[in-house]
Amino acid sequence: MDKIAIAVVGPGQIGKQHIALIRDNPACHLAALVAPDHTHQHQLAHELAVPLYHSVEQMLAVQSVDGVVVCSPNVFHVAQTSACVRAGVAVLVEKPLAHTYEDGLRLVELVAQTSAKVIVGHHRAHSPIMASARAIIAQGRLGRIVSITGCALFCKPAQYFADGPWRTVA
Repeated sequence: MDKIAIAVVGPGQIGKQHIALIRDNPACHLAALVAPDHTHQHQLAHELAVPLYHSVEQMLAVQSVDGVVVCSPNVFHVAQTSACVRAGVAVLVEKPLAHTYEDGLRLVELVAQTSAKVIVGHHRAHSPIMASARAIIAQGRLGRIVSITGCALFCKPAQYFADGPWRTVA
């Protein structure tokens, strides 16, 4: 059986987590990285023995992939996901789907028109806290659940913002 070829767009903090999961899955292989032209990205691509492209369009023009994981800064999500949708490639795009409501609506319309396979990822859905909550609910320890409202506040370390300065720009 052929392995599923997956490219990762934006091999930063969450992108590296996706890379590790892809490499650990025997049914998948990391096919490519897409990132800006920075020395550390070239080094990472070399270490992973995969090609590095500087745009999704460039990658899709020369390489066949089964899926793409979009982990780039939020402002690029719609354009990069749209390129994959138009190419008929399945996409997991990290949250948020879009930087603006209008862009998100345009992307949702494109997905509906093409019947594309697009999902939005959120890493907290698989966190140990959520796993514990699911287990408690499944055990019936809280009784019959009729409604849930949740709120969480997480303090990000300064390095999180230093590693991604785009996170501080509205």
